Amino acid sequence: MLSKPFVWGVVGGGEKAPFRFWPSFGVKGFLFELFRLIAQKLGELDPFTRITARRSKLVLVTSKDTYKAVERLGARNIEIFPQVGLSQDQIETLSLPKSKRAAPFTFVSIARPIPWKGIEYGLRAFELADIGDANYIVLSKGKGIARIKKIIDGSKKRSQIRLIEGVDSLDEVYAILRESDVLVHLAFHEAFGNVVLEAAVADVPSICLDGGGPESLAKKFNGYIIDKTIDTPLLKAVAYLMKESCRDRKAVDVDIVKEEFRWEVLANKILIDYYKLLDE
Repeated sequence: MLSKPFVWGVVGGGEKAPFRFWPSFGVKGFLFELFRLIAQKLGELDPFTRITARRSKLVLVTSKDTYKAVERLGARNIEIFPQVGLSQDQIETLSLPKSKRAAPFTFVSIARPIPWKGIEYGLRAFELADIGDANYIVLSKGKGIARIKKIIDGSKKRSQIRLIEGVDSLDEVYAILRESDVLVHLAFHEAFGNVVLEAAVADVPSICLDGGGPESLAKKFNGYIIDKTIDTPLLKAVAYLMKESCRDRKAVDVDIVKEEFRWEVLANKILIDYYKLLDE
């Protein structure tokens, strides 16, 4: 309503899990996806939301899915922009040298044990993949962990899987991440995916689903992307990329992460956008 230029964002929440995966999330997961979809549709019908979108001089969004959703609301000047960054201390900790080890190739998943985070898909794909004595570390804690434990206990590769139920500090998480080779992050809808960014600084490429923030980060950082809309069974696609990453692991362009995702750089970018709008 004011004459001043309005910047809306950073906006997220436009990502969706394809319906065909909902039944695998269990009853609670299915209902969560249903209510989430209803909330998204109601939000798009809200007249105040539409007015906000149309009158915004600039809308910052977290992913291409949210970009499309905000565009449908009538927004015109839209920019994909990260919702989080890294401090210099985080970058320095994640950049510490890896230990010289002759240990097996190691995959890692770091996420809450909720269905749409995709941990169980990573574990089932690991069982399918022909990758010899590779290991899989799952760092997770909270409601739903019993479901993850059940999958691990029933796996033919149970001896190669290690479940860590929480750690005492973020530095411990970063230490586990640094000593891993590939991050498996199969979230079906996520606005950004902080762990993919953190993994990139540690020179750990990610396997992600196409859609949401993690996918855009993985592409930028030379990761492995799976189109979740294709007919190819998801588990086979993930298992194939696991095998490929073991055979020829991609290198992450760590310098891009350090230059583009430091908080100082992100804050300066927003300031530049503000000044441009004021000069119009």
